[in-house]
Amino acid sequence: MKKQVSIIENILLEYPAEVILIDVFMSYSVLPIKLCSSKTRCIYINPMMSTYVVPGYPSVSEGFWDKDVKHSSLEISKQSNNGFILTNFIEEKVKYFYNRALLNSLGLRQVRDTLHTILYDDIDEIILAPEKFELTTQIVNKRQFYLGLCVDVAREEQSIDSNFHQKFEDVVSRKDNLGKSLVYCSFGTFYDGSFSRLLRFVQVLIEAVRTLDHIELVLSINKLIMETVDYQIVVPANVTCFERVPQLAVLRHMDLFITHGGLGSVKESIYYHVPMLVYPLDLRYDQNGNGLKVTHHGLGERGVLETESSIQLREKIIKVLSDKRYFTNVQEFSLSTESQSSIDSIIDKVILEKNERVGS
Repeated sequence: MKKQVSIIENILLEYPAEVILIDVFMSYSVLPIKLCSSKTRCIYINPMMSTYVVPGYPSVSEGFWDKDVKHSSLEISKQSNNGFILTNFIEEKVKYFYNRALLNSLGLRQVRDTLHTILYDDIDEIILAPEKFELTTQIVNKRQFYLGLCVDVAREEQSIDSNFHQKFEDVVSRKDNLGKSLVYCSFGTFYDGSFSRLLRFVQVLIEAVRTLDHIELVLSINKLIMETVDYQIVVPANVTCFERVPQLAVLRHMDLFITHGGLGSVKESIYYHVPMLVYPLDLRYDQNGNGLKVTHHGLGERGVLETESSIQLREKIIKVLSDKRYFTNVQEFSLSTESQSSIDSIIDKVILEKNERVGS
């Protein structure tokens, strides 16, 4: 802690700041900042949704919502990776009382009903998503502000395939000239889990579209999986594989997006009015909950990556492409989020409210 305080003191001396934005997964940084300057306001930036436990509603990683079950927030919060849990009982107690004394001296209180991170009351939180994407506004608390879709349409993609542009132009031309429906599948760039899980699903997906002549599938998969697929099966002509693609440029032309359910990909799909099929890879964080939200708002369907058969996947693809309600829903949802607040206006509002509370 002393080292952190020293570093932050030097930073604040060179760059005096009235407000500091903190990644919610680095939330403990509030403590050394407050020790350096009690007047500096901290605001969390949260890239996930539903990270608070609210009785009766699913939390961030839950993929099902049984409306007849009223969860106990205390019971659920015990499952979170919160608090001062140590294997040694004495160390646990010492750390607990030290932190409680430190929080008391700073006028902070730890919020207990949170998942995956430690949060403190009276610290406002900016969520990088539209409020409407939550299952209900009843779970939103007074410290939370929603930014909207937050899609950087001007971003420049890095390390895309050298032959991407020519091959993708051919795919788009087949949509324009032959009336093909375009389906895009990608599972993000950060997954480092089981190779076999993804390989199996890619094989199932290729088999699902093999006989669907009216569909063109664009696959973005890592090189090793692509080489294995090529070795094991004959890839049909209506499947085009890439290792890395500029996702925003691809989504502009798509009719369906098959995704792992990362919030960034979900928001980009909504922005470009593309319905989704969600197959979560990592059930520990928000992908499962995002899949639930997609189905709840009628923006697409979802399935289980490990057990989906080619027949089941083919049926879902046909269902979403043929039922225009999915496209209408995602289009209307996207348009309804365009008037979200900017980060500057939120920060101004936070400062104003804090000043008014201090003044009163």
